[in-house]
Amino acid sequence: MKLLISLLVISYTTLASVPTPEGLLRNPNNKEITDNYVVVKFSVEKKKDDVLSVQQIAEPIETAGRELQEDLANGELKELDKTVYIKAIFEITENKKVNLLQAIYDNGKMNRTDMINYIVKKDYTNVISQEPNAEIGLFYSVLSMLALNSSKVFMDYLKTNNVLLPSNKELLHKEKIALYDKYKTYLRLKKEDEESEIENPLDPQEEEQQTIVKETLNKPFFDQSNIVRLVKDVSGYFWEVEKDGFWAKFENGTKRLNRLKLNKASSVLDVSLDEFIVYDGKHEFPRFVNFKSFNNEQYIVRTLDVSYFTNTNVGFDKRVKAYKEAFEKNSENLAKKTEVVAIPPFILRE
Repeated sequence: MKLLISLLVISYTTLASVPTPEGLLRNPNNKEITDNYVVVKFSVEKKKDDVLSVQQIAEPIETAGRELQEDLANGELKELDKTVYIKAIFEITENKKVNLLQAIYDNGKMNRTDMINYIVKKDYTNVISQEPNAEIGLFYSVLSMLALNSSKVFMDYLKTNNVLLPSNKELLHKEKIALYDKYKTYLRLKKEDEESEIENPLDPQEEEQQTIVKETLNKPFFDQSNIVRLVKDVSGYFWEVEKDGFWAKFENGTKRLNRLKLNKASSVLDVSLDEFIVYDGKHEFPRFVNFKSFNNEQYIVRTLDVSYFTNTNVGFDKRVKAYKEAFEKNSENLAKKTEVVAIPPFILRE
């Protein structure tokens, strides 16, 4: 057993120097999450040299939303190019499913009376991976990676968009895993019968088999490809991932995501992350995310606060009910407004 543990340690140590796509897309420099709630507050501001389109205005739900859309059609509403404020509440359930409650506000106080839109997405991971709007899908894939320390949303979303990055499971060196499985079986059988003459698969008698075992053990657990490369530019070394129109750049040491691009037809989404800082004493987040949309509109996403906590008193459904009631109280005032706040195209809304 000591031999098996030593071999595993050596293999994983070797592996650590060559990251996998799935490993990079899980925000590996962050601390593990031990709580069941994650709350991210952020603002989104459009760069002033861009012009807002009608499609990017707020569309509050239910009655207020319908009245706003009717007013837009009549040309009665004025669009406001101003900062929007967003609170994303993630619930991590006992079976590891993720639910999202998101509220959008028109000022930085982020009181419920200032709410202009809210949305609930249960089974959030599956919802985002199947999101038809590529801008929304990419932004929330990045947000999920940062907030949840998980690559699942990102990997599933990319797969839906025909970016076929191999998972860790697909990269596993099958011959090496099979050899270790044989060795574990050997150890179990020897423990059951110490007099057994079963051959140790890591120490075969035949010379040809010894050579095969040695070659297998010298291989890494993951069968690396050219998808992840260590590249050097003027700022130093970084990890580069490139596949099927997707390109991403990660810092060499911390493996933080630095920048990514996604090509769709003749358009490109461009996202860069700057100034990672610790918000709650344990978990880090970028202070700024720069998002460039398909039509070259540029937005600055500022992280305002990030918190992690365990909650057993107020369930997710109760939180949803409270936000729904608050929004319904705001609906009458929203319907009377002659000015609406533009919501960026990559933000979920009803």
